[in-house]
Formats: sequence, C-alpha cells, structure tokens
Amino acid sequence: PLSTYIGYLKAVGSPALVIGMLASFMVADGARFFQQYTVSKWTEMAGSSSVTGALGGQYLNNLAYAAGVVSIFLWLRSFLMMYVGLKASKFYHKRMVSSVFRAPISFFDATPSGQILSRFGKELETVDRALPESIASVLYCALQTFSTGLALSGVISPAMVIPLGLASGIYVKIIKRFRPAARDMKRSEQRTRAPIFTHFGEALRGTEVIRSIPGAKLTWSSRHRKLADANLSVFSTVKALDRWLSVTLEAIGNSLVFITAVSSVFLSRAGRLQSGSAGWGLTQALAITGLMAWAVRNLTMLE
Repeated sequence: PLSTYIGYLKAVGSPALVIGMLASFMVADGARFFQQYTVSKWTEMAGSSSVTGALGGQYLNNLAYAAGVVSIFLWLRSFLMMYVGLKASKFYHKRMVSSVFRAPISFFDATPSGQILSRFGKELETVDRALPESIASVLYCALQTFSTGLALSGVISPAMVIPLGLASGIYVKIIKRFRPAARDMKRSEQRTRAPIFTHFGEALRGTEVIRSIPGAKLTWSSRHRKLADANLSVFSTVKALDRWLSVTLEAIGNSLVFITAVSSVFLSRAGRLQSGSAGWGLTQALAITGLMAWAVRNLTMLE
C-alpha cells in the first residue's frame, strides 16, 4: 500500500532532504533532456555552413553548460539518495533493536534465532544498500520514460501516442502477472533462508555433541545441504522470473524502436521530419528498451 512508501519517507525525518533529493533527480533529467535536444537541433543546422558557423558556438556553450549541470546534479542526487537511505535505515534499525530488547521471553521461545539473524543481517543490508539504489532506479526510470514519451509524441509525430498507449497497456498487464509472483517468491526465499541460520547456529552450540556421535557430521551436513538447496531453488525461480520479465518487456521496447524507425523514415522522406529530430527520436526509443524491466524489478524489490 501507499502507506508503506509514506512511512519510509517519514522515517527519514527531514521533508527538506526528501524534496531536495527529488528536485535533484528532476534537474539532472531535465538537463540531460535539454542536452540531447541541443544536439538534435545542432545536427539539423549542419546543412548550412553560414548558420552553423554563427550558431555553433552557442550550441557548444549550451552543451557545456548542460553537461556541467548534469555532472553536478548526478553527484548530488546520488549523495542525497544515499543520505536519505542512511537516515531511514538508522530509524528502522533503532526500532528493531528496541523491539528485540523489550520483547518478552516467550518471543524468543517462539521465534527461531535464524529468523532474528536474517532480519539483522541480509534484510537490514537490503534496507541499507539495495533499497536506496532501487528507489533511485525507479525514479530515474520514471523520469526517463516520461521524457521518452514526450520526445516521441512531440518530435516524431503525435500519432506515436497510439503505440505508446498500447505498449503501456501491455506493460500494466505484464506487471500485474509478474509482481504478485515475484513478491511471493522473494518472501519464500527469505523464509527458506532463516532455517539455514538457525541450523548453523545450533551446530555451533552443539559442536562437541556432533563430534562425539558417530555419523552425526554426515547427518548435519546432509541436513544443511537440503536447507541450502531449498533456498537456492527458490532463488533460482526468482531469477527465472526476472529473465521472463526482461525478455517480454524488451520485446515490447524493441517493437517501439521498430515503429519509431519506420515512422522516421517515411516522415523524413516526406519532408515532415528533420534528420536531427529523427535521430533524437530513435535515441529516445532505444533508451526505453530494457528500462521498464529494470524499473519493475526495482519496484518489486521495494516491496
């Protein structure tokens, strides 16, 4: 639910920091968009040497300024995103530690130690490192997809709204099939990981007993292997789902590239589209290939 995302942003404890992080994403993407637009217009002026010589310096300055803005705000957005993730992670870690320390004895009797170790180990590492990166990827892909749709419909032809709308509908249907399965499999991977920690911890505490009983080492290693195989089988299924998503969405993205290329050829021959705008449109269409698969995988990780 949306309340989960709002709760994560509230855990940062600084609305100004969150707004600054979002603004840095928008400025960096806007500067990149302006940079590509400047290149396309400069390319269209290549046919006239006098115009090119007069405006070449201006275009070059615009490119230099845009590159400087992109460089600064790319660094700034990475820094602010990591700082946002750090503050949120500290908040959740303090809550986890406080909850465990205040928990009654019955909680430790009913909860396996491996599950607690998994929460403070792998899952907290995901909150520390993977979650901010996933949020950054989702924001980047959302802005990139928006600018791509704007470029294709505004520069190539307004009729590009039709294939973009069809592709968006197919994307939504694929996401509805992928995300529930991916969520369940990721939760299963977490559940099958906890018994490994529990079993290993029990073996460390009972090392003398295992060594003193004939055949206990083989029994323990066999049990550990079965637990590891169960976890790896679920992990393999998660990766198979990722591959299915990538192949499916990239096929749709390649279809958009093909439609854009064909439209650019016919419109250029009809004199309704300049070469620079056609190249810019193709560049934007190529950017969307694989972009949505990346965004959906990261959005599923957020859940």
